[in-house]
Amino acid sequence: MIIIINVAISIGYAIACIFGKASLALAILPIFVVPLLAFGGFYINVSSLPPYFYPLKYLSYFAYGFETVAINEWSRVDQIG
Repeated sequence: MIIIINVAISIGYAIACIFGKASLALAILPIFVVPLLAFGGFYINVSSLPPYFYPLKYLSYFAYGFETVAINEWSRVDQIG
């Protein structure tokens, strides 16, 4: 999870450097982050999406974080009672 946090901070720094003003960066940032969040696999099942949205899964750092947490939590569970 620390790597995912570092990626998010890096994206924030990059957007801030590109746009220069904090107000403009805060207005533009959701345009990039919300699709990555939506197609990360937590809110929408990626297999239910049309095939042309599949590449967004691989660009989403949320998908990698969600997969890491899911593997960590469920790898030792054999049965659910």
